[in-house]
This record gives sequence, C-alpha cells and structure tokens, in this order.
Amino acid sequence: MTTTQHRILIVDDNPGDIELVRIAFEMAGLPVVIESVSDGIEAMRLLSTVARDKALPAMVLLDLNMPRANGFEVLDFMCVRHLVDQVPVIVMSTSLQVEDRRRCLALGARAMYSKPDSIQDLRQLVEAFRIYLSQSSVGGPV
Repeated sequence: MTTTQHRILIVDDNPGDIELVRIAFEMAGLPVVIESVSDGIEAMRLLSTVARDKALPAMVLLDLNMPRANGFEVLDFMCVRHLVDQVPVIVMSTSLQVEDRRRCLALGARAMYSKPDSIQDLRQLVEAFRIYLSQSSVGGPV
C-alpha cells in the first residue's frame, strides 16, 4: 500500500521550532515531506519559483517574527499573487495579539495558532492540520 505524502513548507527562523514540527508530524503519523526556509525573503523567492513551476506545497506553516521579511510580508506577497487561494497558510507564532490574528486572517491565512509549549500539544495541533492537507489541491502526492 502506498502512502500519500504532502509537501509542507515551514517558514521559521528558529531551527529548533522547525525540528519540533518535523517530530510532531511523525508522532501524528502524517506522512509529509518538509521543506523549510529561515526568513520571509527566502520564502517569497521559493514560492515564486514553485508557483511558476506549478509545484506549490500542500500547506505553508508561517512564523510572524522573522528577520529580513516578516510573516505579514510573506502573507501579503501570497495574497497579491492569489497563492493563499491555492495553498492553506497556517500562522504559528508566539504572538497572541488580537490585531495580529485579524491581520493574518485578512491577508488570507486559514488560521493562526500560538506555538504550543509541549511536544504533545504540538502533536495535537499538527493532527488538526490533517483537514488542511485533505482540502489541498496542490503539494501532493510526492
């Protein structure tokens, strides 16, 4: 039996957070191939390339607070190019500001979550991402 794997893009400047998300996907039993970039400029370059090649990821997990270009800039970039219509963007941030949430959703993010404090909570959150993967028309199978 073949397992369908979806490609996920993680945009986060913290390598530890990226690794924890990888582990959480494994713990949740969700077969994904994860690509990561460490800032918004890298994310926008990559998304431009994969959009042109029609190889968008199935989902983007986006941090807000990053160097060079932040998550809002990446969301704006994706919104202007209608990429948020094709790829679910989930914001995971330490920010709990109501205005940040409102702005993310206005720019097309499907949801915004606070980064969990434990790997068990992160695993549960990642399991909730299954719905976004099942709705995605891009980024899978690999």
